[in-house]
Amino acid sequence: LDPDLTTMKRWFRRYIDLRDRGAAERILLTLHDRGEPADVLADFVFSAATDFYFTGDGHALDFANKMFEALDYVEWAGAHEILRPIVVDLVSRTRHEETSRWADSLPVLEEIFTRLDDTWEENQKNAATLDISEFAQVMLGDDFQPILVRIEEALRAGVAPKELCRAMTYA
Repeated sequence: LDPDLTTMKRWFRRYIDLRDRGAAERILLTLHDRGEPADVLADFVFSAATDFYFTGDGHALDFANKMFEALDYVEWAGAHEILRPIVVDLVSRTRHEETSRWADSLPVLEEIFTRLDDTWEENQKNAATLDISEFAQVMLGDDFQPILVRIEEALRAGVAPKELCRAMTYA
C-alpha cells in the first residue's frame, strides 16, 4: 500500500530536518515518477524550506522558485537532475536558530507566533501608514526584542506587511 501525500509530506519534512538527503530525495523523485502535479512537489519543497526561521546564507524560497521556473521552462524534461539540488540545498543549509547567536530569539518568536492570528485580524481591521526611513532606523537597532515589539505594534495598527518589508529592505 502506497503512503498518502500527507504521510509522504510529513516524512519529507522529517528527512530534511534530519538532513537525510537520500531519503528526502527519494520522496521527491517518487512524487515526480508517480505523476504528481507540480503544485504538490512545490508544496513539499516550500513547506520544508520554511520549517526553520533563519536558514543559510541565501534564500531557500528564491532557489526553490527558480528551480520550479526552470522545470516549467524545460517542460520537466530531466526533472530528476533538476530536483536533486533543492534537496541538497535544504539539507545542507545552516540553521541559524541552532547556533548560540540566534538561540535567544526563539522563545521571543514562539511567543509572537502564538499571537499571529490575532495580530493579522487586527491588521485587517485597521489602517495605518509607515514612515519607511524612520522605521528602517528601528530595524537597525542592536536588540531584537524592541524591534519585534515595534513590528507587532505596527501590524496591529494596520500597517501593510509590504510596508514593513520595504523598511526592512531599506535598513
